[in-house]
Amino acid sequence: MSDIKKLPDWIDPSRLAQTHAQLEGYLSMRAMDVLKQHTEGDLSALNVFCRLNFSVQSKRIICEGQLQADLPLLCQRCLEVMTFRVEKPLSYCFLEPGESDEQIDAAYEALWLEEVPLKLAELLEEELVLSLPFIAKHEQCPSLSDEIAEILIESEDIPAPEPEMDEAPKPNPFAALDQLK
Repeated sequence: MSDIKKLPDWIDPSRLAQTHAQLEGYLSMRAMDVLKQHTEGDLSALNVFCRLNFSVQSKRIICEGQLQADLPLLCQRCLEVMTFRVEKPLSYCFLEPGESDEQIDAAYEALWLEEVPLKLAELLEEELVLSLPFIAKHEQCPSLSDEIAEILIESEDIPAPEPEMDEAPKPNPFAALDQLK
């Protein structure tokens, strides 16, 4: 990692877009407190790799790039720590406060610049949290026997049984109340 640079903590998207800047490097997960709540172990030694290209298109500030990280998650099958790889494309259109997002291309996510400079770690942390799986699990758990793992995988593919429908309608439990009128 010696040839890969550390990304800045704070960025000014408008200034970077004017110079068509490209940022490539890593950012430590040490300060990503929200992400720590969803992962296992110590994140201080882990990094997020990111490549961002800034430009101006139709008088809009555009940022496109790629995010990569390996996150330690708890497998919900075997309860052992597993590595979950995040590789996510990023496409942002930065807008001024109060500006409408109706005119931007659907390929971009609208981000309003409430305050400049923008803290890059917070932006990347949100993307990482949104990339987490609903249920973290190994493809094949190393601690489970092959037979148990096969049963678990098969049971996930089986649809839930549908409730049986009786042919005869059930009597309305409130029918007796009609007679009290």
